[in-house]
Amino acid sequence: MRTLIALFVLSAALAFSAPGRADESQNEKATFRIQVRGKTVGTETMTVESLGDSLAIHTQTIQLLGPNGADSLIKRAGFGVDAYDLNLRSYASVQKFRGHVVSQSLMLHDTLFTSYRDRDGRGAGDTFTRPPGHLFVVDAGVFASFDLVCRMLRGRAFERRTVALFVVAGESDTLVEAPLVDLGTEPVKFGEKNVSARRFTLGEEPGAYRIWMDSEGRMMRLEHEPSGLRVDRVGQAVKKRPVPTPH
Repeated sequence: MRTLIALFVLSAALAFSAPGRADESQNEKATFRIQVRGKTVGTETMTVESLGDSLAIHTQTIQLLGPNGADSLIKRAGFGVDAYDLNLRSYASVQKFRGHVVSQSLMLHDTLFTSYRDRDGRGAGDTFTRPPGHLFVVDAGVFASFDLVCRMLRGRAFERRTVALFVVAGESDTLVEAPLVDLGTEPVKFGEKNVSARRFTLGEEPGAYRIWMDSEGRMMRLEHEPSGLRVDRVGQAVKKRPVPTPH
């Protein structure tokens, strides 16, 4: 158990560390507004650092949940992905909610990966076969994961395809193949203007996520009808992204 926790701490430190020589002027920053059944409950801030052959993505969210916002969810997450094909290299998150501290970390290899989780100092781990292609993490309150899906889809034509999702769910993490279905384009509000957005669904109906992305591969909006969740990118000036090289 000590070895397991030590590995988690090391992975989390790597995911959250920021290199001292990074040029902050090259960082991409975004803010997402989070609503549940029409009520704003919080925001998520995301920073993307370009580190040569990789990207480091750091997020933080604060949400006021429960009756009258009595429960505060505070969460940080860190991703490491390949800069060219966006393959996941590392992931870690730390969550504080209802008096408990829950940590999650992934140790990824070519054909296997291990998920470590810790709740208030008690940890466990499970090993999974790593599927071919892209792997995305779905972790409660971390919507930057869906922005990463949009990055992967930029410039790619499809009608229906599947993607591997690792769903973090307390004591029983799950690896699933989720369908992606392209629904065409439509305008969405961004800041003071409308922008043309590509719309698609992720997951099985009736619980699928509905996602809108712009031509630069940025997630503009996410909706999940069963929970009443809606996430919107807050309007701001952004730079064009380089197109990843398909592999």
